[in-house]
Amino acid sequence: MKTIEWTFWQLADSAFPAGGFAHSAGLESAWRAGLVSEIGSLETFLRTRILESTQGIVAFLVAAHSGPDPLEQVDRWCDAFLSNHVANRASRAQGRAFLTAAEAAFGIAELGELRERVVDASLAGHQAPLLGRTAALLSLPCGRTVEWFLYTQLRDVVSAAIRLNIIGPLAGQSLISHLGRYVEIQAEQAVDRRVAEATQTSPVMELVATRHDRLYSRLFQS
Repeated sequence: MKTIEWTFWQLADSAFPAGGFAHSAGLESAWRAGLVSEIGSLETFLRTRILESTQGIVAFLVAAHSGPDPLEQVDRWCDAFLSNHVANRASRAQGRAFLTAAEAAFGIAELGELRERVVDASLAGHQAPLLGRTAALLSLPCGRTVEWFLYTQLRDVVSAAIRLNIIGPLAGQSLISHLGRYVEIQAEQAVDRRVAEATQTSPVMELVATRHDRLYSRLFQS
C-alpha cells in the first residue's frame, strides 16, 4: 500500500503532467513590462505570488478539501473570484490537466466523473477546488496539501524564469531553497482561511497579468 509521503512525492514530481509548466503565473508579462529583470526583483515577484495565493485562491482548495460545501459550489465561487480572464482561463486549463493526470495515476472513479462534467461544461473545473477534492479522495492531510500546492507554484514560476533567461538553473534552485521557510509559514497561515476571507492582495500583479494576451510574442499561456 502506498504511503501518503509517496503520493506527495509523485504529485510534486515535475514529471507529473499537471499542466503547470505551460504557464508563468503572470511572470512573462511582468518581465516584458520591466518589473522583473534579475534575481532580486524575481524574488520579490515570487514572494508576492505566494502571498497572493495564500490570501486568495488557497481558500478554495481548503474548502473543497475539508469544508461542508459541495465541490460544485466551491468551483462556482472560485470562478467568480478569478475575474481576471487570463488567470481564470489558466486555472481552468490547469484544473483539467491535473484531473486527467490524477485519474490516470490513481484510478479513482469520482475523478473520471468530474472530468466528464468538466468536458460537458457542467463544472468549470478550476485548479484549486479540483486539487483540494483530489487530495481529500487520496486521504492527504489538508495542511500538507496546501504546502505542496504552494511549493508547485514556486517551482513552476522559477522554471518559467529559467526558460525566460531571467536566471539560470543554479540560481533557480538557490531561490527555491531560500524561500522554503517562507512557503511553510504561508502554508501554516492559509490552512484555516475561509472562502469568505479570500482577497486579492496585489492589484499591480493582477493588472500586469491581464496584459499577457497583448504581448507581441508569448512563450507561455499565462
